Amino acid sequence: MNDRPPETQPVGRRLSSRMGETQRIGVRGLTLAVDLQGDGAPVLFVHGFPLDRTTWRDMMPARTGRWRIAPDPRGMGLSEVAQQYAMAEYADDLAALLDTLQVPRAVVCGLSMGGATGLGVAIDHGDRLSAFIGCDTAMTPSAFS
Repeated sequence: MNDRPPETQPVGRRLSSRMGETQRIGVRGLTLAVDLQGDGAPVLFVHGFPLDRTTWRDMMPARTGRWRIAPDPRGMGLSEVAQQYAMAEYADDLAALLDTLQVPRAVVCGLSMGGATGLGVAIDHGDRLSAFIGCDTAMTPSAFS
């Protein structure tokens, strides 16, 4: 029997743990580029506009003991371009990404627009968050449902 607390148990399906390996993951009819590293309690890193998931590459290796998930949202970085762009769409994509990765709850850490997107996850999918970190983020919930 594993006696680690539930929040530190490995969660979800591990597609990769190698530094710099980018996966292509289907989410809501789009293919998102996602960097995945490590094992443990999941942390979803969401970058700002007009950056890409490599924004987090220096920070991710230092977060040992965590499953680090850094996607490019729709239309950014190496992810597919979509027909619709709205903050609520970005938040729904992140919740669907967590579903695809079989992650019931994650810490969401967002920078700038990524923080606003994380706020959308908190508003529309609050049961999916174990914590929220907004870095240099304008908190404007009016953009969400």
